[in-house]
Amino acid sequence: MAANPIRHVDTTNEQPVNVNLQEFAASHRLKTKLDKCVETIIPGKRGASHIFEYGNWPGENSPNTMAVIFMPDPHGLRKPGRQWNKRRAAMLDAGFQITQDCDGEGTARFDPNNPKQVKLAIRVAGIRPKQIRSEAQQLVAAKGLAAARFNFTRSR
Repeated sequence: MAANPIRHVDTTNEQPVNVNLQEFAASHRLKTKLDKCVETIIPGKRGASHIFEYGNWPGENSPNTMAVIFMPDPHGLRKPGRQWNKRRAAMLDAGFQITQDCDGEGTARFDPNNPKQVKLAIRVAGIRPKQIRSEAQQLVAAKGLAAARFNFTRSR
C-alpha cells in the first residue's frame, strides 16, 4: 500500500519535493507503527495522541499536509482539563489549522516544511525522538545486557 506523498519545499532551489510519513519520521528520528486501521502513524506517549498524514480530500486544493491528534484520554474516563485549550492556543499562534475541536481533545493540520510547527506537533503528541548513542554508551549497554543474560541463565 503506497503512502500519500507530503509536499516539501527544498529551501536551496525552492522546488517541491515529495516526502511520505516514513521519510518524515526518519528525518526527525521518530518511530512509526501501524494503527488499528492499518494506517502508518507516529505514536505519542499521551493516550492515543499521534502524528499522521492528512492527505487531500476530493475538492481540496491545498497540498498534502500532516496532522497531530491530541487525545490524552481516549476512553473518556476523566473529566476534560485545560490541556487541549493550552495546546490549541499555542498551535494557532504557530499557524496550525484546527480541524477538530472537541472537549479536551482535537486535531490540527501543520506544514511539515515549517520547523517551528514540526517541533510543536512533536511536543503536543508527546513524541520522543530516538536517542543516538555513542560507541561508549553502546558498549556499556551491551555489557549490562550480557551480565543480565548470564545471571538469568544461572538462576534457572
